[in-house]
Amino acid sequence: MTTTETKPVTDGSSLEDAHPTVEIDMADDVDRMRYTCPLGHRNWDRTNNHIWCQSCSRQAAHDDDISPEYYEVLDQATGESIPWSAIRIAGEDYNDE
Repeated sequence: MTTTETKPVTDGSSLEDAHPTVEIDMADDVDRMRYTCPLGHRNWDRTNNHIWCQSCSRQAAHDDDISPEYYEVLDQATGESIPWSAIRIAGEDYNDE
C-alpha cells in the first residue's frame, strides 16, 4: 500500500497560517489603483469589521445581487484576495490591546 503525504487545509484562523499584513497607503495613487473591491472599484474604505465600497453601495440601490460590504480586497497586480484582517491602512493608529 502506498500513501501520499498531504498538508492539512487551513483557513487562516490561526497566527501560523494567517495572511501576512498588507499595508495600503490610500493617499498613494499606485496603491489606490492596485487594491480594489472584488468588483474592481477603487473607492472603498476599511471599516471596523469589513470593507465598504462606495460604488457598490450606489449599484446596490438598483440591484439586489450587489452588496457594498466585503471581507477582502483584490490585489489587481497578483489577482490575490487579501482578507480584511490582514489589511492595514497607512497612517491609521491601531491598538494591539
